Amino acid sequence: MLSTYCHENLLSLIGYCNEGHEMVLVYDYMLRGSLTDHLFKMDRISLSLTWERRIDIATGATRGLDFLHTSRNRVIHRDIKSSNILLDENWARRRVVNMRLPEEQHGLVAWAKQCIKEGEINKLIDQNLMGSISSTCLKAFIGISAKCFYGHPQEWLAMYKVVKTPELALLSQKNEGEGIISFDEHTN
Repeated sequence: MLSTYCHENLLSLIGYCNEGHEMVLVYDYMLRGSLTDHLFKMDRISLSLTWERRIDIATGATRGLDFLHTSRNRVIHRDIKSSNILLDENWARRRVVNMRLPEEQHGLVAWAKQCIKEGEINKLIDQNLMGSISSTCLKAFIGISAKCFYGHPQEWLAMYKVVKTPELALLSQKNEGEGIISFDEHTN
């Protein structure tokens, strides 16, 4: 079933091996590795992800999820994390279609909810992020993120509704109109 999904923001399964005790899935090679590789690099200054690039990656991830949620053979991803978002040479994001349940606890989501509730959004921003952030862009991004995990799962937004917000937030950032915030203001 996984090999039937074809979308620009999904990594296509091109083969597999299931012999003896070996089970291997084969995907296209993604030159830049996973999003995790870039978020937690030791040499962060040389290859730091800009705010615009991060929003672009998030936009691609939401498009891929929307495709999975609305396809004929609907799939709910259940293990969305930065290590499952792979980046090609152009920083194009591709999500690995992984059907297993998450192994990690929901500590990050609980922490993010608490930061938003207490108005401490600055704690959610990567301390190593360089450059400026449009306040409109940041508010839109935090707002849609909160709507994705507040309340009961039945109340969460459908992915097709989520897709538009990162796209609009990215436009706001690129237009660099009023409300640009130097990242240094956020880290203090």
